[in-house]
Amino acid sequence: MITRERSYHGASYGAMALSGDTRTAAQVDPTAHRVVHVPPPYAYRCPFQAHSEDACGIAAAERISAVIDAHGPQEVAAVLMEPNAGTNGIVAPETFWPALRRATRAQDVYLIADEVMSAFGRCGEWFAWQRYGEDGRPDLMALAKGLTGAHLPLGAVVLSAAVARALEPQTLLTGLTYSGHPLSCAAASRPSRVTRVRV
Repeated sequence: MITRERSYHGASYGAMALSGDTRTAAQVDPTAHRVVHVPPPYAYRCPFQAHSEDACGIAAAERISAVIDAHGPQEVAAVLMEPNAGTNGIVAPETFWPALRRATRAQDVYLIADEVMSAFGRCGEWFAWQRYGEDGRPDLMALAKGLTGAHLPLGAVVLSAAVARALEPQTLLTGLTYSGHPLSCAAASRPSRVTRVRV
């Protein structure tokens, strides 16, 4: 898995390994989970020495592409990124997500959008990746928090048709005590009456 430094994906051991969070770095070894962290698209102090915000976004996507090449696309399960970061204060340049999506498609590597903190209108669109149009659509999305208006605990993973077809004939051995909680699922399945507003 390729994720980025200064990212947050959760507090379980697996999620901490995926996270590039200095607060939890000493608690888990990402390499034991086969996670590779890449520098973030941080235009304010660009780790790629780019001279513009747009160039920094492109350079960050190119680094991910180079890491995929270095490991071999067949060895990379997915690239996991937050389209809009939740805890680190890094707002990626507008060029980053489209360039990343093009690179992962070209290398036939899944792109997972961690939309736990950004989905359901928090960034203006239903999902943060939608700011980049249909071409920005990821292969999978991780959702939670806003899924029930943050009133009840619920998480979900949304799959593209291709990923769903690959998983359909397999048994997915997962689940937690409160998986499929009726009240949470009912809250998530209610049609929203929220009007989308652009600021």
